[in-house]
Amino acid sequence: MTDDNGDSEGNAGIDTDDVLTAMSARYRRILLEYLLTQPDDILEIDEAATYIATETESDTSEVYVTLFHHHAPLLRASGIVDFDRRSGVVRYDGSEQVTEMIEAIIEFEAVE
Repeated sequence: MTDDNGDSEGNAGIDTDDVLTAMSARYRRILLEYLLTQPDDILEIDEAATYIATETESDTSEVYVTLFHHHAPLLRASGIVDFDRRSGVVRYDGSEQVTEMIEAIIEFEAVE
C-alpha cells in the first residue's frame, strides 16, 4: 500500500522505508538477527551488547551505550521492537512481512 507521500506501508503500519533505514546500521542488523533467535523474541540490552561486541570485536560498554541511546530507540520508533528503557528489555514487535524483509537482508549480507 502507498500513502499520499508515495511511502509504502507493510503490515501493522510499519513503513518499508523505516525497516530499510533500521537495517542500514550493522549493530541494528546484528541485534535484530540475534533477537529473532531468542525464545519469545525477547532479550536484555546488556546481553545484546555483549553479543554484538563479540561479533564486531568492539568494546562492550561502547556498544551498550549506542544500543541504549540510539539503536534501540530508533527501532522502537520504527515499530519494529518494543524497548523498555527502565528494564532494558528489547522485544521484537514486527509482523511476518517485516521478519521476511529482515531475514532477506541478513541472507543477502551473508552472501557478500
